[in-house]
Amino acid sequence: MDYVPNLEGILTSRDKLKLIKQAGRRMYRAARKSDRDDFELSENDVAVLRRLASEDVPELRAAAVDILGDFGPVTWQDAETWTLDENEAVRQSAFFRISLSFYALARLCESDKRRCVELFAKSAKRYGVFPVEGWSLCSEDDGGEWVEAFWSCLGPLLDVGDAALNSNIICGVLEDILVHEAIGVDDPRVQSWINGDSIERKMALLSVVQWFGMREPWQKKIAEALADDPASVVSSTTRSFLAGKPEPDIQTREWSQ
Repeated sequence: MDYVPNLEGILTSRDKLKLIKQAGRRMYRAARKSDRDDFELSENDVAVLRRLASEDVPELRAAAVDILGDFGPVTWQDAETWTLDENEAVRQSAFFRISLSFYALARLCESDKRRCVELFAKSAKRYGVFPVEGWSLCSEDDGGEWVEAFWSCLGPLLDVGDAALNSNIICGVLEDILVHEAIGVDDPRVQSWINGDSIERKMALLSVVQWFGMREPWQKKIAEALADDPASVVSSTTRSFLAGKPEPDIQTREWSQ
């Protein structure tokens, strides 16, 4: 059954958008009445939606991604195109559907988590914002596979040294991984940052400790491990923090000024 009407001859984007949203509501009603996993779009609907997903008008692209990302079919090329779209609403539509397991786009990403996380990293590097859905995937990750995949991309992104992006990462996915996943100073991943050469990664760890006021033992252990760091900016900032002295806002990279 076709849900998307024939849009030939409809000249205005506003009218097209209205018809697509109406078609989407009919699809969702039909999906609720049946088993959602068995609901499939017709070849005609898919063809029309794919054309709309390539339109110059962002609102039409976002509306098409909403439906295709929900029901499919979707490919890795689709996922990359949508998550790197120049329009924020299109990107948000794609990442939102990656974060909820019952969507077609989420099922695709579940099949190769590292490949999916690369899309988060590419988008973050291009637009300077780490998608908040990374936090939700990690916070609901029982097996640790999402956490492992995201951790591998955080270091290189922090090393870019963009203040806004680093702050976005620190107070989002990094904080969640460290706090809620109980990853402490003895974890090999944290150890690799503490013993590595990247000042950005070390200061990111210290920023999380600063934010929580070093109230937990694992937080104090991270700070103590960085107090004798060979990089003077790391060791001096850490010692000031441990001594209770005023220290720069690490999250906003005041230490780099």
